[in-house]
Amino acid sequence: MASTIYSFGNMSGAIAYRTSSEQKTFTFGGAESIGINQIVISPATDNTTHDISIDGSIFVLPVLVWNGAITIECQQTSTFNDFLLGWYNSIKAQATATTPKFTNWANASMSIVKTSSSGTSTVKHTVTGISPQRLADKTYAARGGTVVWNLLAANIIDQ
Repeated sequence: MASTIYSFGNMSGAIAYRTSSEQKTFTFGGAESIGINQIVISPATDNTTHDISIDGSIFVLPVLVWNGAITIECQQTSTFNDFLLGWYNSIKAQATATTPKFTNWANASMSIVKTSSSGTSTVKHTVTGISPQRLADKTYAARGGTVVWNLLAANIIDQ
């Protein structure tokens, strides 16, 4: 019987966003998880619906929409959390300025690559149109913990 070994160290990626004056990118993965505990990519839209007529005929309707959500759990004191907080504060400042600008609100993108431990297969996710669903909760406790960032994505491509 063959076995499969899972390793978070075989995952790598990058997230990038543009401010009004520059582009910022954060790379992660391999031995450098940068405080990331988990990333979950969740498609939000069913890609097929069925319409049923009175005679019982099925009409198949493809829904070619690839939006969804990304949930990132990371250590609250990590540089990755600092990066996400900087991104959030940057687009929030632009949106709440005297002359609001929303052009950068959903311009973040992310790429994640996960290679099997044997190196025989690779899964790649390219996610664009990312915006924060809301600011991550803040926990104050005797010991450091994790925060969860809930992001929405306009387009998730699996390869």
